Amino acid sequence: MEELNEDELFAKYYAAKKQFKKAKKYLTFNERIAQMGGDNGRFSRKLTAETSYETYFEDAVENWRGEDQGPDLQEFIMAIQVKDIKTYAQLLHRSDEIFNVLCEHLTKPESRSIPALCGILSALARDLRENFNKHCWKSIEILVNLLDLGERVAENMEAAYLCFSILVKVQANFLAKQLKKSFTNLLPLFASSRDFVRRFAAEAFAYLLRKSTDLRSIAGFVMKQSFKTPHNYLSDGCALLFYNTFVGIAGNFHSNSEQLFRDIVHALVHAESEDVEKSEEFHDFCVKILVQMVGYTIEYARNSTNDKRFFYQNVLTTMLGESKTMKEVISLMRLLQPCIVLKNEELMNEVTKKKKKKEKENKKNKGKNELKKAEKVEFVCVAELKKSLENAVKVADFELEQYSVDFISETLLTIFNDDKNRLFSRDIALKIVEKTKNYQTIIELLLKTINLESFDLYMMPALGKIATEIIKNPDNSSLMKQIVSFYSILCSTRRPIRETVDRETRSNFFDLSSHYAFRDWLVNNFKFETRRTLSFEYLIDMVVAWPWLFSQADSVKGSEDILETLLEAIQSSNASILNGQLVYACTAGLYLTNKTLLKKVPKEDVEKFLERQKCSESSLLAFEMFVSVYGVSREVEHMNKVVDLLFPAILSSNGLVRKKVFKILSSFELPLPKIVDEEENVRQQTKSVFEVLYEAEDSELTNFRERLLHLRKLRHDDHKEFIPIGSSEKVEMIIVADMVSQFFVGFSPLWKGVYEVLATFANEMNIDTFWNVLNLWINNVNDNINNGERETEKGRLVGIDQTNRSDFVNARMQLFNFMETIPNVVERRTRVISPLLLNIYEEYMRLTASVVPTIPEAEEDEKEDDDEQPEESEETPSNQKQETTVVLKTLTALLSVYAKFHAAKSVYMEPQILQMYEQLLGSRYENIQKAALSCILSYRNTILANYRENLEALIDEKTLRQTLPSFKLSNDEGDVQVADEHRSVVVPILLRLLSGKLLINNKQKGMISRRNGIIYTIGGCRSDELTFFLQLFFEQVYKVFGQEASFEDIEKKCSKLSFLTIVHIKVFQK
Repeated sequence: MEELNEDELFAKYYAAKKQFKKAKKYLTFNERIAQMGGDNGRFSRKLTAETSYETYFEDAVENWRGEDQGPDLQEFIMAIQVKDIKTYAQLLHRSDEIFNVLCEHLTKPESRSIPALCGILSALARDLRENFNKHCWKSIEILVNLLDLGERVAENMEAAYLCFSILVKVQANFLAKQLKKSFTNLLPLFASSRDFVRRFAAEAFAYLLRKSTDLRSIAGFVMKQSFKTPHNYLSDGCALLFYNTFVGIAGNFHSNSEQLFRDIVHALVHAESEDVEKSEEFHDFCVKILVQMVGYTIEYARNSTNDKRFFYQNVLTTMLGESKTMKEVISLMRLLQPCIVLKNEELMNEVTKKKKKKEKENKKNKGKNELKKAEKVEFVCVAELKKSLENAVKVADFELEQYSVDFISETLLTIFNDDKNRLFSRDIALKIVEKTKNYQTIIELLLKTINLESFDLYMMPALGKIATEIIKNPDNSSLMKQIVSFYSILCSTRRPIRETVDRETRSNFFDLSSHYAFRDWLVNNFKFETRRTLSFEYLIDMVVAWPWLFSQADSVKGSEDILETLLEAIQSSNASILNGQLVYACTAGLYLTNKTLLKKVPKEDVEKFLERQKCSESSLLAFEMFVSVYGVSREVEHMNKVVDLLFPAILSSNGLVRKKVFKILSSFELPLPKIVDEEENVRQQTKSVFEVLYEAEDSELTNFRERLLHLRKLRHDDHKEFIPIGSSEKVEMIIVADMVSQFFVGFSPLWKGVYEVLATFANEMNIDTFWNVLNLWINNVNDNINNGERETEKGRLVGIDQTNRSDFVNARMQLFNFMETIPNVVERRTRVISPLLLNIYEEYMRLTASVVPTIPEAEEDEKEDDDEQPEESEETPSNQKQETTVVLKTLTALLSVYAKFHAAKSVYMEPQILQMYEQLLGSRYENIQKAALSCILSYRNTILANYRENLEALIDEKTLRQTLPSFKLSNDEGDVQVADEHRSVVVPILLRLLSGKLLINNKQKGMISRRNGIIYTIGGCRSDELTFFLQLFFEQVYKVFGQEASFEDIEKKCSKLSFLTIVHIKVFQK
């Protein structure tokens, strides 16, 4: 290929720069070199000097003089007397002087001439060549400061990049001979917090690193220098450096990339620390950088079409097979893991995690939710990996540990989980079991590979062998618990208890011949003497595994002991979730093996247990099995008793719990009433109310119309056809409770249909009964909201009694929205909701107030003397903001209900309610002000009614300024808008609204004129009205200092150390 001269190279670069700059702010080093025409891999072009001037220096000076580059450039030109430098000899003679002056101007803070001065520096370097060697390190120091610490001015960054790239090219031979010193000088760039600076430094030094004849030695030096000051940014910079050593541009790789990659990996895996005590820490530091390097390589290869893009997989796999020690094996397994795992944050360093998080947030904020093609692992060295794994297991000091467990399990699940490789998976697992005696890590490995298709057939014998060895040493309790837990997890995964009980069948899924010893040990441990010493978790795991260790043909041993365990747990006063799950596990085990034994459990004990457990999910599932064993009941008294017992479960936010209740109640065979219509035709429903509700809960949420179809069958009056004869009032209450519990379903199209059906009960049902249900439901929701932050007890069984994460706040808000549709009914029961409204108001005041509770003076001195104070747990701003938003919406919804009442003065706790309305008029939140004004207007004051439209327009920010003249209070021009006889009623309302508007302080356009308009309106107040406003506006300050406080009192209070902990400073900013 014909070589381009330097002028053509730079002309080509500047032409491409104009186009590239439109799309990208910063060019990388490789992109700059590519634009200049150089080869990124070797970059061995020679610079030929052809120009109209004798020197590049003079050419650069003349070119930059024609542009406006600020006074620093002119000062530089005057200082060096550029007219006297026309020849190369003159330039060479004065080179030291020119360089010193140039450095002086380049280091001036906030200089506008940086692009020109960098261009002149690069021209000087091109002219002086070898003679510039003595200035090289100083130049690098200046450019490093510009790139790392300089202002983020695009032109300055571009100029520094270009100058640096030319300097590296011109001084390449000089720098390559002193790579260690070069890296030390560039170290600040590798540790820069600016991503593009680290990337540029890595690409620049990688170009020099490729020229090294001893890459392994230099790589080791880089690690030792970096380890002296370890930092996330520095680690990322080193990973980028090694990555750029073997990659090219446009998806290509260096022609010698395979050897370069191998040398880097070998150097870092075998690198030794200078401090023996920190050798392990240093090794881990090196491997983490290699992992990140591999991560960058994978991302690059994913977008490449190069035939050799997977060379790194081949190198790593080969090196794994060649490993001689376990330390090497673990290191290479850690490097290979990113090749077989698509996404794993644990494999990223902190810098990459932050990048990914920021990208995710940006996409979310921009509304990007594009569908991506399903990614899959591309691993091309499967056969080689088999051999390497076999060789790795043969290493003399082979022993399983966490990294090897993670890699082997991922490999078996991702690469070898198919029909062709089943036998290999079995063989390698058995070899590992034979090789290592660390049973804890073996169990962890088996647990992670539990989803292998061939696990039950090929891996279970290994588990049985391990279990047999473990039970020989019963003193190791941790291993015993781990192996029992493994059996429990395996059985729960393969045969989920809930589904197995529903099928009422038991079929084994693995060969039992290797597990007889463990089975016998398990049965013996159910004896009273042993089980009383075991924890709930341990017992539950044992009971879950027990039925599956016997075939259908075997006589199941231990049933009597399990029955005793069940009776002890069911009769216990312990109401914990773990006790409930133990009862469920024992009941399920006996139900599958010998259900007749369950009849020995008294009904009374089962019912007391259910009541004690407050109808938890596990207790309901156990109760269902007992109901099935006891047989179908046709006694209405028994049904009414069970309805009373199960009613609390209908208030649950868990749809599965409500569904289970209706399934239990559907088992009763009771007659339904016969209905005679007007034409004397007799009809009788075939399904009871419980079956209808079961079908409603069982319907898919996406098909919400089907659910509403079932619920509409139970409108008031129509519901009587479905209620069994002799049923108690509690059955009707169950219908209402289930309707209200639909608000837990997070699907808004369903709610309006529920409003419709629920309204029929609100209007026609006995009001006391109806509100009894609502009161129970509201109390349940409030309890869950108030206890939401507390840690709940965790169960042992997967998928049962899970932590409740329902949106109780939203469910309560939907109930308030429904109440808005039935104000006549709600108005008759304000005794129930008025306390709730005031509680929500207090919560609102707590979240929006500027003052926290004060500390008594007597306690203040004690607190100041204490050196050690417990840290107070404060809510993060984001959580508090979210909580405030929720309370605002809830308060607005409930106020909207009160605004529709016809007799506002007759509501329960009316004086406190009215005072709350008045306080909320001064809120800074527009929706709260609107709702509070509507409530005030519900008093039907004839004077306020005349101002209603203007008051509502005053609250709306869009019409605030246009409405202010409608409330002119001064009569200076004879155009007062509020009549004297109306002022006593209207002005207090007006001032409260305006005080709330003054609390809004943002930087939107027009805020000053808005504030001036409000103050002008307030300025028309009379003296008593103005006093009222000032007391209102400075209410928060009065709470801190008192209304009668003198300046001395205020100064004394402010001087105390605890003052800032008592008061939020924002109260003074407002």
